[in-house]
Amino acid sequence: MNEFMGNIYGVYDAKEKGFIPGGGSMHQTFIGHGPEKEVFEKGSNVILKPVKQENTMSFMFETCVGLKYVDSELLRKYEEHDYRDCWKGLDKISKL
Repeated sequence: MNEFMGNIYGVYDAKEKGFIPGGGSMHQTFIGHGPEKEVFEKGSNVILKPVKQENTMSFMFETCVGLKYVDSELLRKYEEHDYRDCWKGLDKISKL
């Protein structure tokens, strides 16, 4: 699946740093994405119970249709070139 997601206001819990209100991200099929290391660690060690998210609103669209972004010099300054660095230090899972 391809996905486009955006943050309308507040903090998006899977990317607490850098995903500002008005920001968005797009991931095509087979492109790695997911929560940053600190968020993954926090989510992996929390006691599982319902949590009410307050003062935040994000959205996600998923589709099997390929998505394309506009290659614009105006948007280029907002690209996150170090995106994959947020996963540094995550251990590989050897068993599921």
